[in-house]
Amino acid sequence: MRKDNYIMLELLAFWAIGFSVFSLFVINHIIDGFDMLVSTWVQSIRSDMLIQLSNILATVGAPKPLVRAAIGVAVLGMGTVFLFRRQRFNYLAPQFIVFGAINILAFYNNHWLKNLFHRSRPMEHFASYSYPSGHAMVSFVFYMTAAYLLWLNIPSKAGRVIIMLVCCLITLLIGLSRVYLGVHYPSDIIGGYFAGGVIVWVIAILLRWQQRRLN
Repeated sequence: MRKDNYIMLELLAFWAIGFSVFSLFVINHIIDGFDMLVSTWVQSIRSDMLIQLSNILATVGAPKPLVRAAIGVAVLGMGTVFLFRRQRFNYLAPQFIVFGAINILAFYNNHWLKNLFHRSRPMEHFASYSYPSGHAMVSFVFYMTAAYLLWLNIPSKAGRVIIMLVCCLITLLIGLSRVYLGVHYPSDIIGGYFAGGVIVWVIAILLRWQQRRLN
């Protein structure tokens, strides 16, 4: 097995083990002190501008709109490639299909995990469960998968780095906004990132396999 394959599998193991261990911390309330400390500090910085920004980020990272956007990108992308870049259709079409499918998987997986862990929200009036955060998990999958696919197809190294940094920043700010608004614990956000990371790295491994098969 090639060295880079080992690295990919090691990173997948990191996300999977990280989610498992972190979930045990949540279940056994080991992380409660951390949640209280971080939440108190984040929410102590109050301003109308930050509240407005957090609400905007909550919209940008909302799971249902992101899934709809991913499906739209997949359909539009495949249609565009078929019409204008047909010689690359076999290479690019699977990437668009994966992008749409993986976001659907993340959305429904999040519902399953929330019902599995059954953790109440910081604000008790919310009907849905708290762990892992849907905004964190689905936005991580959406933006990081988008960054990875663009990384594969953009020749400019500087362009790839900028896109990756922007997607990372958006994902982090979305998670932070959920804590700031008081609708999630910090551990919900971290758990969402770990769960999303598992999905993203499985897809990265499959796409690398698909690339090598075509080459």
